[in-house]
Amino acid sequence: MPKLLTQGVSSEPETGRSLIGIVAGFKSERWPDFDRNGGRLQVGIRRGLRNEDTALHYWAMVPTYKGKLAQSIEESGFEFDAIVRAPSNSDDVQPYYDVVSKRWPVHDLSKNITRKGMVKASANETTVEDLTDSEFAYMLDGEEPNLRSVLIIDESCSTGKTIAAVQELLWRAGMPRDARVVAAVCCKML
Repeated sequence: MPKLLTQGVSSEPETGRSLIGIVAGFKSERWPDFDRNGGRLQVGIRRGLRNEDTALHYWAMVPTYKGKLAQSIEESGFEFDAIVRAPSNSDDVQPYYDVVSKRWPVHDLSKNITRKGMVKASANETTVEDLTDSEFAYMLDGEEPNLRSVLIIDESCSTGKTIAAVQELLWRAGMPRDARVVAAVCCKML
């Protein structure tokens, strides 16, 4: 069973990334791929799915969740000089991005990353390389070599591949390998 990730930071030293999570999420723990979080990610967050009551409940809680995520970022003490909104074909991440970008007006790399919508990051067969080499595109803005810390904002994290792909794209664009990368997500479910 998953462990609840209470407000705070979960570090993953082998990847060089950290995670800021809130009460709505779960701490890293491997789940069978056929039963990721018991289906809660798919029916709890995504719009237009069969379980409309669950989706409606989630969206009614978004104002609370985004406030808690901002509070978690603040309490973590993480200082960042840039933010980036995880590339997505949906607008699910928008409320979290909005609260962070308004509260911390730092360099925003979000418009530099685009997504084609052909590859599903959470699919078993999808690799980080699939995302970096054929799904995502990154346009340089020249500031990447100056970055020392980046906050990646996403509404959920099921495999971590999107976050890893964004980090890889930033490295390829010239971000120093020792720059600190932290993901702020509403729900971390593996």
